[in-house]
Amino acid sequence: MNKAALDCRSRAECEELGLKREEEKYGMTSPGQEKTYKLTPSKARYKDVKAGDESAGVAKVGDDVKIRYRVMRSGKRSYDGLSGEATTLFSLGYGEDDGPKEATLNAPIGQGRFVKALDEALVGMAVGGVRRIQVRPDYGLGWKKEGKCAEAIGAVGMVAGLPAAGAERESDCIDTALLPQPIDWDAKRRFERRFDEALIVEAELMGLGK
Repeated sequence: MNKAALDCRSRAECEELGLKREEEKYGMTSPGQEKTYKLTPSKARYKDVKAGDESAGVAKVGDDVKIRYRVMRSGKRSYDGLSGEATTLFSLGYGEDDGPKEATLNAPIGQGRFVKALDEALVGMAVGGVRRIQVRPDYGLGWKKEGKCAEAIGAVGMVAGLPAAGAERESDCIDTALLPQPIDWDAKRRFERRFDEALIVEAELMGLGK
């Protein structure tokens, strides 16, 4: 039995305790404040920053979407893991680091090309809309590979006079097949240090179709 199991005596108590701990780790609504986010089928949080134009098209499973985005680290004052100021790790379409301004990422949704949180949360977006999506590293929602994935770096241990097991290459745990991914070298370095945290992807749906 793990510690969580010892802290509760029934399934209902365990579920309530799990929700409480999840909110403590990934952000929660302030007392007396209603939750403003929605959940995908896999429980990834998302909220609309700007409503799109449904007459211009609404994304559905299997559609090719054109998005520009920012992958961000949420600020300490974010009460729900989505709101407030955030620091950009990498982006596309804003002329900040990866690619020219107005560039878009084009790929189908619902087919495993995007990280799971995005793959689900982009569904239902209207063209022109902006949506913030929380990408957590657990439950297969983000970029982190499951299981033991970090490779021991022997050279680091030898140089420092320590056993090789003392250092691991955490970047080996990034699933580079899942979109979005940084292109710029500096952006890659920033992402490698933060991919195993709960991040925010702010996506703007620019259009549908190839």
